[in-house]
Amino acid sequence: MTLERRKGPEELNAEGIQRYASTEEKIATVMPRLLKMPSIKGETDWQKFVLLKNIRDAATHFKSGDQYSLGEQVEKDSLYYLLLNNDPCQFPLIALRVIWGLRQPTATPRWLDHLAEKYGMPQ
Repeated sequence: MTLERRKGPEELNAEGIQRYASTEEKIATVMPRLLKMPSIKGETDWQKFVLLKNIRDAATHFKSGDQYSLGEQVEKDSLYYLLLNNDPCQFPLIALRVIWGLRQPTATPRWLDHLAEKYGMPQ
């Protein structure tokens, strides 16, 4: 599969995609191409996914700015700012919506059907 990289288009095999494609590329480009479906990039669920990934990245790669502010204002991309200004109870639902959007309706696992029914996802 050809993916756009900084230095131009690059042909990657399955192993290369697993190793070098970002999570965003896999969800917005690779999976939709493989499943022949539209990308969620640019949609509301995409924006929520990016927020969730930013929170995950900030929690995993904790920086000094996440612990204390250098100025009087907290940086808007700091982990504490993101956690205090978003509802963490929505994070699992955001992940569910992204997974649900990438499913193959004819082969949806029971656990995913169960969660979708529980949270009122459209069938």
